[in-house]
Amino acid sequence: MTAPAALMADRAKAAEIRASLSAAILPLPDPLRSDREALRAAHADLCELSDAELWRERERCRMRLALDDEADAWVTERLARVRSEEVRRRRDGR
Repeated sequence: MTAPAALMADRAKAAEIRASLSAAILPLPDPLRSDREALRAAHADLCELSDAELWRERERCRMRLALDDEADAWVTERLARVRSEEVRRRRDGR
C-alpha cells in the first residue's frame, strides 16, 4: 500500500472508531421504542434528571459533538436544552 493510500485508510479507520465511540457515548433516541425514548427524543426527560445526571448528559453531548464530524442535529439541540435546564435550576435555586 502506498503512503497516501495508507494515510487514507488510517483516516477512514479513525473516523469509524470516532463514530462508534460517539454512538456509545450518547446514543440517539428511538422514539418508537418506548415512552422513555419518546420523552428523551423530545428532551422532556431533562427535568427528571438529577443534577449529576444532567451534568453527565451535558458532557456526553459535548463529547459526541467533539468526536462526530457529522453529528445529528438532535445532539446540538440536546446540549442547548441541557444548558437551559441548568440555567433554570440555578435561577430557581435548585
